[in-house]
Amino acid sequence: MQEPSLSQLIHIAKTLEISLDELVNNKTFVNYSNKNDSIDFVQNLYNNDNYYDITKYYDLNKAEFDKIENIDKLFYLGNSYYKIKLYKEAEKFLKRYKSYYIKNEHNLQNNNIVNFCTALNSLFVIYKNWDSKKIALANLKLAELYLTKFHIEQSRIGQSILCNITVLYLFEKQYQKVIDYSSTIESLSPEICYPQIAVNAYKSMAIAYYNLGNYEKSIKITKKVIALYSFIGDDYNKSIAYFNYVNALIYDLKLEQALDIIEDCKNKYNGNKDLFNRFSLQEMSLYFNMNKFHKALDLSTKLNRKYLKKTSLCDINFILGHINYLSQNKEVAITALKSCEKHFIEEMYSYDLHVIYTDLYSMTNEAIYKERLNNINFKRMQKNIIIDLSNIPGQFSQQSGPPVKRVACFSPIRAYYWPCYSHAERFANRMPSQAAPKGALFFAFLFWLTRKRVDIFF
Repeated sequence: MQEPSLSQLIHIAKTLEISLDELVNNKTFVNYSNKNDSIDFVQNLYNNDNYYDITKYYDLNKAEFDKIENIDKLFYLGNSYYKIKLYKEAEKFLKRYKSYYIKNEHNLQNNNIVNFCTALNSLFVIYKNWDSKKIALANLKLAELYLTKFHIEQSRIGQSILCNITVLYLFEKQYQKVIDYSSTIESLSPEICYPQIAVNAYKSMAIAYYNLGNYEKSIKITKKVIALYSFIGDDYNKSIAYFNYVNALIYDLKLEQALDIIEDCKNKYNGNKDLFNRFSLQEMSLYFNMNKFHKALDLSTKLNRKYLKKTSLCDINFILGHINYLSQNKEVAITALKSCEKHFIEEMYSYDLHVIYTDLYSMTNEAIYKERLNNINFKRMQKNIIIDLSNIPGQFSQQSGPPVKRVACFSPIRAYYWPCYSHAERFANRMPSQAAPKGALFFAFLFWLTRKRVDIFF
């Protein structure tokens, strides 16, 4: 095998969190010469996390390494490459290790079954990173088979594999399977349940319940996720858990509580521009659903686009595009709404697409948008900006309507299509009886929207 390139050495040094000088000059590593060429030596290096040492030992003593009869040498070498994230080399040796035990299953014993399942789990991660999902899943399901056969589900690797299965099912949107597998880990006693694994299982379960519409359950479990990330000390993933927590609160119509948590998170993560902008966008979306367009517009001017992903920019364009439609800024509205159509189709954001096509058809009178509107699939839709589409008069027939729940106290779409009247009515209710009539306020708000020229979109 060739000596590692400079870029590989830099990569390994970063992975091991040491300097390049220490790596190249072997200041922190063992002397490779005159070692007893046995599996015990390699195993000892591995158990002490000396992963680079093993790969270096192999490079310098290939012939001696090949003489080691114990097949677990392939695991220690392959998984060492995996640990330092040299996946191509890792795959080569882990596949050989896997192939041997599949052909010689009678040699699998309790002392090496953990290594075998660990190898399968590492191959899963490698193929998943290479976007080879079918091969990744095959390795994971094979690992699950051996977990059950040797009754090691409650080991660390057993929990890791079960947790990875839940994540995979989550990506495949098989939410009930996610809950079933996560419940297996949830049932473990605290003494044998590793926090780093349990938090991922709980997170998958919370997301699954959210997508199944059980928001109360999702909220309850997400609180556990936040507590576990606090215990582990993972502040970034805790912030993502808060983001999911707020989404569940919004769909459970606990809007004021959601706003309070967003405000707390913005204060907490004020120094992190990425997180601050994510929570600001979430707040903007919430105000949009609450028909507080003034606040949504104000937040849009404060967002810094360089800290936002393309998906977030699409969400902003959707919100501002619809507000531009309401204020009759047609050219800007059409451009903004069209800019997010493709992404929303790919993600199956059916509610949002309904608003897009309704707006575009209203502004252009082009039959294509009417056709797309009628062909929206609500059965496999994903949630994004719009919370509820149930209150638009005449939009759906009883037979073809989307599966939504009716909430008497919260009707966001009614305000989308009569926004100025809703706002004017609120303003009028706050004014003394001798104030201007509601109709005057209606046109005043229309004038404000038009003068505001809400043509800000990213």
